[in-house]
Amino acid sequence: MPVNQVPRGIYGDAKRGLIYGPGDVNSDLALMRVVELPWNVRLQLRGEFFNAFNHTNFNNPNTTVSSTTFGRITGSGDGRIVQLAAKLIW
Repeated sequence: MPVNQVPRGIYGDAKRGLIYGPGDVNSDLALMRVVELPWNVRLQLRGEFFNAFNHTNFNNPNTTVSSTTFGRITGSGDGRIVQLAAKLIW
């Protein structure tokens, strides 16, 4: 092995955290409405939207040198999640 060749699977003198992944864009939204009912009873209706605009957030690239997917992004985060709720308050 020549003197200046780095052994296989070693980064050499590269600094830690050298590879950056894509950023995240996340917009959460909540809507709530309170409806007054007879006998001093209230109904609370709520809708929550996580990642409301359904923007794709990719995972970080694979940083394992010996992997066949080194440097590739092979997944993404969750899409839009909607949660609906109703609460009766008396």
